[in-house]
Amino acid sequence: MQKWEYLTIQMESFSTLGGNRVSPRLMNDQELKDWKKLSIHKLISQLGVDGWEMTGTYKDTASFYGYIFFKRPKP
Repeated sequence: MQKWEYLTIQMESFSTLGGNRVSPRLMNDQELKDWKKLSIHKLISQLGVDGWEMTGTYKDTASFYGYIFFKRPKP
C-alpha cells in the first residue's frame, strides 16, 4: 500500500511601501528565513523538482492567512 508524506505552506499577506504582498511564511509550522523576501513561484517550483505535488489550497477569510498543501510518496 502506498504511503504519503505531507507538507503545508502557510501564506501571509503583509503591507509594503508598494502595497500588499503575499509570501510563504511557514513550512510545516517552521518559519522560513527572510520569508517576506521569498518568491512563492520559486518555492513551489523547487518543491515540484523535489517530488512534491500540490493537492489543494485553503484561504482563511477571517485572517490574512492562506494555505497550500502538498504530498509525495514515501520512499
